[in-house]
Amino acid sequence: MTIAAAESENPVKGVASAVRTAMWRIALFYIGSMAVIVTLVPWDSPEVVEKGPYVAALDELGIPGAGQLMNVVVLVALLSAMNANIYGASRIAYSLVERGQGRGRWAGCRAGCRGSRCWSPPSSASAAYCSATGGRTTSSPGC
Repeated sequence: MTIAAAESENPVKGVASAVRTAMWRIALFYIGSMAVIVTLVPWDSPEVVEKGPYVAALDELGIPGAGQLMNVVVLVALLSAMNANIYGASRIAYSLVERGQGRGRWAGCRAGCRGSRCWSPPSSASAAYCSATGGRTTSSPGC
């Protein structure tokens, strides 16, 4: 939200509106989905542990291929998060260039990302993370 606020004409109004809508979305999607799962699947069901709560709820409804459906949902969510992070990294890289603290090749991120201008900031961050951890982590498959 802060990146969008920095680029908007009226950041006070924009951030306030974004925060309000974010709270409603969290309530609707996360709390609402948990309410549906608790309604459909018993809390002590072994399926919740074996398959996961969302797959267990979809199986309870009799939807075939519920596991694959959830895999697709998770994949789309990950791609969406990756897209948001690439956008954020490019905006931060451009801001660094404007202040004289970044590489000059990142200056093109303002007009739109293409090629290395777009992938360079997140790739640099990933390389730095992998270098700092020495590849000893299991949470980052790229190391």
